[in-house]
Amino acid sequence: MRIVEYKSNGKEFDRMHGLDTYDYGARQYDPARITWDRMDQFCEKYYHINPYVYCGGNPVKYIDFEGKEKIIALNPVHPENRNLIKAAKSFVDDKNIINIWAHGNNEGMTVDSYNAKTGNWSTCNITNSSQMEHFLQTNSQEFNNLKDGETTIVVLHSCETGADVDKKGHPGFAQDISKGDYQNKTGAKINIAFVAPTENVQAGKLNGKGPIEIGTFKGKSCETPGQWNVYYKGECTNRYKENLSDRVQPGSEIIKIHIHTTFWEWLKQYFRY
Repeated sequence: MRIVEYKSNGKEFDRMHGLDTYDYGARQYDPARITWDRMDQFCEKYYHINPYVYCGGNPVKYIDFEGKEKIIALNPVHPENRNLIKAAKSFVDDKNIINIWAHGNNEGMTVDSYNAKTGNWSTCNITNSSQMEHFLQTNSQEFNNLKDGETTIVVLHSCETGADVDKKGHPGFAQDISKGDYQNKTGAKINIAFVAPTENVQAGKLNGKGPIEIGTFKGKSCETPGQWNVYYKGECTNRYKENLSDRVQPGSEIIKIHIHTTFWEWLKQYFRY
């Protein structure tokens, strides 16, 4: 009799050593004990969530393809951040893309970080490529796992960071940091394409569901859409207009671009990756 290798959630049923667990990539799930064999590898970033839960304790609503990260650099203590954080958590991200949520403008980003040892939050500004490199080295295991010469995409869900110029007439933040030379913790040189919004990133309700990220818009009315600019090596390789009706979002697993390719493959045309 042929044994079906892929069962629950399409995950491989691993019979090695008689353990009979499901392989989720980041860790193994034991259906007999209804638990994981180890803690979430990013549990220190989500101190308020039990390290043994799946998808933030809500597997009906969320999915987690490979146990990868979301970098949500927003302090949940501040009431104005709560809807943004909920929207970020419900965002279905592409596993090949690094998504970052933080406050920003055309000159830089303001990121909040939590210290699990002290129990305190701290805030710092990112205004250049060196600071962005340090932030990625500190917060992104995906970035640190890349090999020398590889290319990755970083989507900044931060207001106005994709503007062409800042208030002083200099190149905007995303364009400026895309010129930088990046290395991860292993010393590997990494090529990065930055995707960032020209206007404010809005969180709200869509079709009665929310809060979710609904795109980038000028002002708070959500009537005048902005666009997402793609920067690579200091050049704007594309300008991607918001399409709210189709729920097309940069960095999303469900994104489709005209010829029905993923956002990742769409960008490969420009980077020759």
